[in-house]
Amino acid sequence: MTLLSLPALITWVGIPSVFALILARIVRQTTPSDRNEKQTLLVMLAPFGLGASMVLLAGQLPIAPIALADRTSTPGVADAEALTASDAVSQVDLPSLLWVIGLGYLAVTIWRCIGWLRGVVSLFLLTRESVPVPFAADVLISPRTKTPLIHPSGQVILPDGFIEAYSQADTQMVLAHERAHHDRGDQVYFIFLALLDAVFWCHPGLRWQTERCRLAAELACDEAACAAFPTQRKSYAQLIVRALRSAHHEQHVCAPTAFSSRSQGEIRMRLQSIVGESTSPSRRPGVFVMIALLTVPLLAGQWALAKDAIEANFSVPPIEKGKVTSRYGLRTDPFSRDKKSHHYGLDIAAPRGTIIRAPALGVVSNVSPNKGNYGNFLEITHADKIVTRYTQLETIKVEVGDRVRAGETVATVGSTGRSTGPHLHLEVFVDGKRVDPETLIALPTEKWRKPPRFHDQ
Repeated sequence: MTLLSLPALITWVGIPSVFALILARIVRQTTPSDRNEKQTLLVMLAPFGLGASMVLLAGQLPIAPIALADRTSTPGVADAEALTASDAVSQVDLPSLLWVIGLGYLAVTIWRCIGWLRGVVSLFLLTRESVPVPFAADVLISPRTKTPLIHPSGQVILPDGFIEAYSQADTQMVLAHERAHHDRGDQVYFIFLALLDAVFWCHPGLRWQTERCRLAAELACDEAACAAFPTQRKSYAQLIVRALRSAHHEQHVCAPTAFSSRSQGEIRMRLQSIVGESTSPSRRPGVFVMIALLTVPLLAGQWALAKDAIEANFSVPPIEKGKVTSRYGLRTDPFSRDKKSHHYGLDIAAPRGTIIRAPALGVVSNVSPNKGNYGNFLEITHADKIVTRYTQLETIKVEVGDRVRAGETVATVGSTGRSTGPHLHLEVFVDGKRVDPETLIALPTEKWRKPPRFHDQ
């Protein structure tokens, strides 16, 4: 089973994303609290990891091999030379579409992660062009920033001209704020939040929550600065407004800074918190009770879909490039040419030696060389009592008891047994009964045309 199959994507991406959006809606009306916001972020992230783990775990569930009874009926083997059969039905290749979407998301994520890395590197390089100030050993002046921030080294970096523009009291309050960030370890925390923004760039719930986490950290450091200067709360609020106006909305998502909040709602919330006002009720225990109740169907749904994925994920065509020459049902016998016979499988013509892949996760349950009309013969048992049978093989690459994954090579195309040319004769059994393979198995993604000088054996 692959993490890019449709059931797997629903398990570890779809359901967790919906859960994160619902959770974001629940906590939207509460005042940010540093501890609560960190807990909420972890709760949002946990289902993504759990879903991926469940998909991988479900792929390890045991599959009991099924031995089908030998049948005396004519298998209806292929005539690989009979290219008069209709071409394969054109269908939307969902696995390929999922891969395109996955690769597109990965490309944007890599691009954003490169931007994140550049931001982190530029943050670390700030100290190269910074000069120390005489009144504090941990304070530097840099022309490359417009807002005060705390460097990963623990040094506070002030913009060029900040000391001249602000009073000593204002400067000390800003330093108290940034040092509070350092004491909390927010340098690493903010870099981690910026990385989450890069990875979950298309998820509004998680992006909103990382902003809440930044705001909660700023509120906590605002309170620390006000605690250091309890009589200067109003002056501190005025300082923030003034500094924000002069910062020209410069963003420092990788670095904790006293002036990182940019939306009017966040600025208003910080100012009201500084002067001792509250705009909305604090988060109550009932919110976390609701979250806990949501996790029950979340985990149950993830596990159910993860288990279903190993049953339903027949997304890999056994042959990537081939031509369907005979379908399941009545057809003209390829040898007598003068009577109808029932064809019990699907024939795919391809050059001798073409790789045959397992269409889904399964266990090899039967291997038999030179099995009469079938020639070299292989059976794979899948979940939900499904068995796929491969005949007329050139070589068999697996043994009985081997566990194979979707896309793994199991054999090569040949023309053994009762056959007029190289091809794969494929049969599918559900609960011991033959079914049309096309109802379950993906057809080749490319058509193979027999070369003009090709001669069947």
